[in-house]
Amino acid sequence: MHPTAIDDLFLIRCSAPSELVHGLHKPALCIIVQGSKEVRLGDELYTYDALHYLVVSVTLPLAGQVIDASPDAPYLCVRLDIDPAEITQLISDAGPMEVASRRGDRGLYVDRIDASLLDAVLRLIHLLDSPRDIPMLAPLILREIFYRLLRSGQGQRLHEIAIADSQAHRITRAIDWINQNYGKPLRIEQLAQVVNLSPSTLHHRFKAVTAMSPLQYQKQLRLQEARRLIFSEGLEVAAAGYRVGYESPSQFSREYSRLFGAPPLRDLAFLLGTGIGIFGGWRRNGVVDSVLPPVFVITSALPYFWVGLILIMVFSLGTNGLLPNDGGYDPILDPGFNSTFIVDVIKHHVLDGDAALVGIGFLQVGAIFLDFHYFPILSHFSKLLTYSC
Repeated sequence: MHPTAIDDLFLIRCSAPSELVHGLHKPALCIIVQGSKEVRLGDELYTYDALHYLVVSVTLPLAGQVIDASPDAPYLCVRLDIDPAEITQLISDAGPMEVASRRGDRGLYVDRIDASLLDAVLRLIHLLDSPRDIPMLAPLILREIFYRLLRSGQGQRLHEIAIADSQAHRITRAIDWINQNYGKPLRIEQLAQVVNLSPSTLHHRFKAVTAMSPLQYQKQLRLQEARRLIFSEGLEVAAAGYRVGYESPSQFSREYSRLFGAPPLRDLAFLLGTGIGIFGGWRRNGVVDSVLPPVFVITSALPYFWVGLILIMVFSLGTNGLLPNDGGYDPILDPGFNSTFIVDVIKHHVLDGDAALVGIGFLQVGAIFLDFHYFPILSHFSKLLTYSC
């Protein structure tokens, strides 16, 4: 996704069909210039192409996949973020506005694009060729685009979320509250008080807009944020689950597998293996192509304690004691601050640290089976011991 000189306008290009990508989608208008895409909201599937546009009217956890793209005919898409406050201001300035009757409650819909909306979007894009005109003309064209959306066949959905104190607007406030507090325990009664709805009305209307209950929505947010922490920030699995609100590692792993199709470690190994595979394919028949992929997949899939046991056997027994595991250093050496003695001390302590890692690895596995609630603390403790050894 490429930003432009117009703040809320983004251009997207993809030269091949993509994997299913999960993310939190803010309110936006998406128009495809070439290609097609599928978007999943819960169990619902939406497909749109160059003849249809997608509108997301509230913040939703979605999964998207480009299904029609190639190097000769890449997927091209224009995304325009929608600020609900601008919709509210437009309705206020326009006065009484005739909008189509209600055709659904979902905070996401696909509709057929018409000439007037397409013309306004094209004029906005053409402004990128004359940057000096953007500050004056872009706000006017944006208002026209939003006006066209409100007057479209499904404009009622945007209209309702912008009207203060409407039930749809209160659901938007509930969504915003969950987005800001997803790591905390969610109590429906408390959330209902925040948005001034009864618990039953909140549950019913929330599911009508998002296709999921408030608790299911929170779960999606937690899991997507945990995945981002693991993949983007390198946080270990247990710590990521703990940070987003999971006290049980086993529950986190189960729910993660249910949403993404694989446990966190296998998911991470698959992503890294795919990256190495792409690089190996680029450098065909090279060292990376023939050696690194199997090594990387094996080491990513094996638990730490099995790796530790293998290393102990290989380096202590199979290599004639390349890494000794007895004593602190070779007794024939004189202790002193010199390279020979320092290297020998390191050789004598590598397997000690490895043995500590094996033992702590078994404790971690035991913690998972026992649903140990202080697993993140234990995990950090294991790191500390490993590094200190």
